[in-house]
Amino acid sequence: MTYSIGIVIKEIRTIKNISIETLAEKTNISTASLYSIESQRRTPNFETIKNISDALDYPVALLMMKSLSGDEIAEKYTSIIEALYTAEI
Repeated sequence: MTYSIGIVIKEIRTIKNISIETLAEKTNISTASLYSIESQRRTPNFETIKNISDALDYPVALLMMKSLSGDEIAEKYTSIIEALYTAEI
């Protein structure tokens, strides 16, 4: 199963309890553009994805990885990356 980057962005935004208006303010991207990205009507370029991931305080690599595949292997790698990202060093 493949996920749209927009679906993943919306999922993370929702989990972090960030409104689309707040994300728009943090990224300087219009709410209309964010709605288009989240509803899969627009595919963002890498710079936009990076901007959004920074505003969500979420690693861009993990964000992109989650959008690639929902299969078991990707989930295992995602868990590893999440553990590394949240580990205290």
